[in-house]
Amino acid sequence: AERNAEFWGRQGELNLIMKHLGPNQGNGGLKTYMIYGRRGVGKTEIALEFAHNNLKPRGVYDAVFWIQCETTVSIRHSFTEVAVSLNLPGADRDRHHEENLEEVHKWLKRTLRSGKRWLLIFDNAENETTLQGYMPVGVNGSILMTSRKYFNFAKDMCRGGETVKQFDEEQSWGLLLKMLGEGWKKKFESPVEVEAAKSMLRQLEGLALGIQQTAVLVKDPEIGGASIEEAYRKFRDRIDTLPERHLSKRSTSEKALDALWDITFNTLTPEARVLIGVLAWLSPGKTTYQSALDGQLDFCKQDAKDINKHNRASLFSLITPSPAFDQAMDELLKRRLISRDGRYIKIHRVVQEATNYHSIEELQKAFATASKLVFQQFPNREPNEPLYRKWNICREYIPHAIHLRMAYSKYSRTGKLKAMNEFVELMSNSGWYLYELGDYTATSLAATIGLQACVDKESLVCAELQLIDGCHHYELNQLAECRKSWEESLRVRLKCLDKDHPRLAAIYNNLGNLEVAMGNLDEADEYYTLAMNIWLAGGDNTAEQLAVTYLCIGRFHMLQRNFEEALRYTSLSEALFLRTIGAEMSFMAQ
Repeated sequence: AERNAEFWGRQGELNLIMKHLGPNQGNGGLKTYMIYGRRGVGKTEIALEFAHNNLKPRGVYDAVFWIQCETTVSIRHSFTEVAVSLNLPGADRDRHHEENLEEVHKWLKRTLRSGKRWLLIFDNAENETTLQGYMPVGVNGSILMTSRKYFNFAKDMCRGGETVKQFDEEQSWGLLLKMLGEGWKKKFESPVEVEAAKSMLRQLEGLALGIQQTAVLVKDPEIGGASIEEAYRKFRDRIDTLPERHLSKRSTSEKALDALWDITFNTLTPEARVLIGVLAWLSPGKTTYQSALDGQLDFCKQDAKDINKHNRASLFSLITPSPAFDQAMDELLKRRLISRDGRYIKIHRVVQEATNYHSIEELQKAFATASKLVFQQFPNREPNEPLYRKWNICREYIPHAIHLRMAYSKYSRTGKLKAMNEFVELMSNSGWYLYELGDYTATSLAATIGLQACVDKESLVCAELQLIDGCHHYELNQLAECRKSWEESLRVRLKCLDKDHPRLAAIYNNLGNLEVAMGNLDEADEYYTLAMNIWLAGGDNTAEQLAVTYLCIGRFHMLQRNFEEALRYTSLSEALFLRTIGAEMSFMAQ
């Protein structure tokens, strides 16, 4: 990540981190340090500044690696990026995530002999379960973590940590002056102006993000007015009139922050307000710049009705920005509501939470637009087809699918939000991708929320979600729950499809696997035969699926010690896989 040119102060915090993690502290081994505090206080910026200060040649670390910890998917992808950056054997952005993680952990251990010093930064570490399996062990290095709570995620009994406190009045004033620049010193010759500015800062409780937005408010007369006193008056009035959030009540400090941002929101053009409303639903880390250009936004170049839902080409090839979009983007950047890092735009979680929709209708529209935007770009899983050939696109958009799922889960409890068909299908497509990755917890969450949001329980998308739910239960050996989901999926498919439809073959094959796992071999044989006959009738179009069923039948015969039949079906499966997907794919390992 780029260095923050506006980073200010925090030398005490930086010194404490170095005192604990520095190479002269202790006798080697793993050293961990936690910086924790409330959202918006500047934890991530402190970690970023520490990294830039201490990377060689000016610092002590040969390598610094950044791990995003919001979800297991973001952690896995972060370690994959580390493996690729180190050019480790077999490193691949689109596959082999577990192998990438293992190779990175091996590299970290090898530094014991090489003498290289490294720093791992785990940013936004909030959940112990999410971090299980990702912490290196038996290594000699340093870990810096940011979190809202002080928790020993690394199980390091010698770990250190410190609360990142809000800026005090003097520090807040100094930061505001730095952000306003030299030209504003004359403004503060008036005691009235100085007191107005300091009164506003006191109500913001020293949060760096709030001080930054105060500078925006004061500097722009279109937002704050002709004087600081006028800006402060607007701020106080807005605190008194600010409507409640749709999801939860605000604390006193949250109300002051939301009032500050709402003054800015109300000066935006309609196009910029639509854009910030949609970005509030997407992943706050990094949003691909072009992904916000989708025709779902009415003022952009291409209308959504002209996009073929079955053509999931990258947005880079579909759309170029319209002047209206560029203007809306520039507005948000100018008002510091978003930031840009290369080809990405970023929005802070505090800004997302402060985005105040004027009505339930506006909230619903923004959610629907964001859902359609991500649905249009996330690869669509064609019936019975895996997604591994499109993992590179899935990787780009899965953070947004997960963030939408988490946000919908919170709002659905209030009954204020309705899910569109695109959201339900997105949960199905993203759930299957997570299943292919082997992230069964995230798979279960996607399937559960998708089923909850699906109104038509007799629809094929609901049957697909039941299939995905059953798959995660099967992998975890929860066979009774698996049967319930797969039999419900079969019931709906039998109702909606012809008896020789390939979607029926898929569930027959899965039920065959389930019966084998439960020891019901006669029932398994019947299901496999039903699946095989449908795949055979499909010819080349279903050859890959037939290979999977052959593999399952081979295992079925092996368990019965019918080794000749087991070898025959396994050989048939191998031949089909070689012809359809090649020798390097994961199924060949089986």
